[in-house]
Amino acid sequence: MRVPDGECRRLLINQPPRSLKSLSVSVAFVARLLGHDPSRRIIVVSYASELSAELHRQFRMVIESLWYQELFPAMRPAKDTGTELVTTAGGSRYATTVGGTLTGRGADFIIIDDPLKAEEALSEPGRNRVTDWFGGTLVSRLNDKENAINTEVYVQAREILVLFEGLLSAAHTKRMLLLREIRNQRLGRPTRPTR
Repeated sequence: MRVPDGECRRLLINQPPRSLKSLSVSVAFVARLLGHDPSRRIIVVSYASELSAELHRQFRMVIESLWYQELFPAMRPAKDTGTELVTTAGGSRYATTVGGTLTGRGADFIIIDDPLKAEEALSEPGRNRVTDWFGGTLVSRLNDKENAINTEVYVQAREILVLFEGLLSAAHTKRMLLLREIRNQRLGRPTRPTR
C-alpha cells in the first residue's frame, strides 16, 4: 500500500454519497494502520461531532472484534475517552471536527472525512473556514514534517475540488485528475481532454 509506506503523502478520495468511503477510510484503514503499527498517531477530522463520534464507535467495534484481535495481537487499547483511543504502544486515533481543539496533539496520519456539510460546500465562506483551519491549525499537527510518514487523506462525497486545489500541490491535483480519467476509461465513461 502506497499510503502507509509513505510513497503517497496526499490522497483525495472523491466518491458519491453512501459508497462506504468513511467506513473504508476512517474506520477500516485506521484499524489496519494501527494493527500493523500500534505506535502510529492518527487524527480523523469530520464536519460534525456526531459523525466523528459515530466513526470512532465503529472503529472501536472493529478493533474489539475477535477476528481483529487474532489478526493484530499487538494492537491493544490502553485508554478510550470516546474521542481518543490510545494504544498500549503509545499510538492513537483522535476524532475531532473542523475547528475543533488540537492543542498538544501530533499525528503521523491526518484523515479529513467530509469536512463540509452539503450546504457549506457550496458556500465560499464555508470553504474558506475549512481552508483557513486546515492551513493554520491542522497541518501544523503533523509530526516530524521533514522525515516521518506524514500523510493526509481527504474523503469527500461532494464535488468540491475548489477547496482542495489550494491544499494539494498542482502535481498532486494533476495526478488525481489523470487517475480519474484512467478510471473513467476503464469504466467506459467518456473523458474530457486534459490540458
